Amino acid sequence: MITAHPSSPPSAASVLTAVRVLIVDDSAVVRQMLAHQLSRDRGILVVGTAPDPFVARDKIIELKPDVLTLDIEMPRMDGITFLRKLMAHHPSGWRQSSAAAPTWCCRFPTSRRR
Repeated sequence: MITAHPSSPPSAASVLTAVRVLIVDDSAVVRQMLAHQLSRDRGILVVGTAPDPFVARDKIIELKPDVLTLDIEMPRMDGITFLRKLMAHHPSGWRQSSAAAPTWCCRFPTSRRR
């Protein structure tokens, strides 16, 4: 799922420079709302969504996002535990920044960008 700005298709240049976001949340409504709101910014490209960290793990490998939004409370594994596991495998790969609760935002360093 690639979500672009609702009023116009993304240009090739904007797709190459946009921050690639993967949304991880067990609520379909929250995933849809976040995707819609983030896609309003031309500098953000929502490359996918995942209902839990297990699906997110595969999508991270496939989609190579620059940023993750993580729900803190999810049934199969909470976002904090997933972030710890992710950081254990990629210790310098993520930067944390707190966003509006209950979602966290995590970003790969700039050097990982294309």
